[in-house]
Amino acid sequence: MTLDQIDRVVRQANPVPDLSALEPFDASVLDQQRRTEMQTHDRVIVDDEGDEPKRGRNLLIGIAAAAAIIIGALLLLPPLTSDAPVADQPSTTSAVETATAFVEAYKVNFDIDRAFGYLAADAEGVGLIEEERLLARLLQAIGNKTTVISCDELSASPTGSLVSCSFAYHSLRSDEMGMGPYGGGSYELTVLDQKITSVEEKFPPNFFSNPNGFSEQIWVPFAVWIGATYPEDGVIMYADWPNVHSWATTEQSITLWEQRSREYVEVVLQRRADAVDVATSFIEAFFGFDVDLAATYLAPDADLTNFERDGASWQMNNRLMQAWGWKVFLESCEATGAEVIAVSCPFAIHTLHSDEMDLEPFGDNTFDIAVEEGQIVSAAWQLAHMTNGFNTQVWRPFTQWMAQNHPEDGPVMFTDWPMANNEAVTEESIALWEQRSREYADFVGG
Repeated sequence: MTLDQIDRVVRQANPVPDLSALEPFDASVLDQQRRTEMQTHDRVIVDDEGDEPKRGRNLLIGIAAAAAIIIGALLLLPPLTSDAPVADQPSTTSAVETATAFVEAYKVNFDIDRAFGYLAADAEGVGLIEEERLLARLLQAIGNKTTVISCDELSASPTGSLVSCSFAYHSLRSDEMGMGPYGGGSYELTVLDQKITSVEEKFPPNFFSNPNGFSEQIWVPFAVWIGATYPEDGVIMYADWPNVHSWATTEQSITLWEQRSREYVEVVLQRRADAVDVATSFIEAFFGFDVDLAATYLAPDADLTNFERDGASWQMNNRLMQAWGWKVFLESCEATGAEVIAVSCPFAIHTLHSDEMDLEPFGDNTFDIAVEEGQIVSAAWQLAHMTNGFNTQVWRPFTQWMAQNHPEDGPVMFTDWPMANNEAVTEESIALWEQRSREYADFVGG
């Protein structure tokens, strides 16, 4: 609308009186008005030359002010068009948001009623709501905890958007045992018009079939323990006992799953404490050079090949370490696992009589010991000789001293002389190792 059009509209709404009919306007009177307080009723202006009120001027001023307001308002309005104004579109929830909300309600919070609110009436891939409520209660009973990693839209079509939600989980109170979380799980969901029309657990179909470690670390050891300790409960807790491929979801089974899973945590933690004691006792006996006592902690078929060198038994190798003057400084051991307990013990050592050379113990070494049913089934060490300073501070200086002072002993003491990278383990070499290592310590220590 142009200004001329606006002016005509205003004039038609409020006709302007004939200005010639009004008496001359005194500007000093308007100035006086501006300085006085504004009132809401009509002001009466008294002419200096008489007592007759003059309302005409005020009426003109009021009309002019009203016209200015109307014109200003019209100028602020958008241009008139023949189209009706378009209302703002309501905000919508994306397919990814819908899928995420469903999985969080379904698996994270176990709010089955809320989860079913995201499902279409004919949604596929979920059981009856009563069945899902029972399953949710069972998962809560065994301390299941799920974390949604991400939800991503894979494709979109007229039949709906395909969204994949990956997740990791704790189950059977694995977090209380310091194990997990276990990944590799995902849901694929089809979302149409903010409703989920299908739910598919892609991988794993069940917690215990995922090759992420859960089965061998948690599920199977727990089932073995149930079979050995509470075989009568297995029929109630599992739908296919004794195959233990799936759990039973009944009121009685839920009660047992919670009771036994809590008890199993205590059993595992005690197993670990016992395993640490066994591993520590073995190490102390081994480096106390009491091989007979050390052997009492071993299972009959224990694997100690890591302690065997140059075809010699671990007992013979233990004698060589005694000749070298091994002194072990064991740090705090940590245990993991449920059935076979893995014990890791960091340690530092003095060897080749390095303590007599005023050197610090050489660290960053580790004993790795596996304990099952109270016995050691394997033992090994990881030595950091090449990185912790032993090679440069002790081994190489010693072999150079040997080459200069006792080269004739080299072929007896080493399997690869003159490279001198590997020691020989024989009755003759053990005697020479003890003799020459002590001489070298005296030489360095002055």
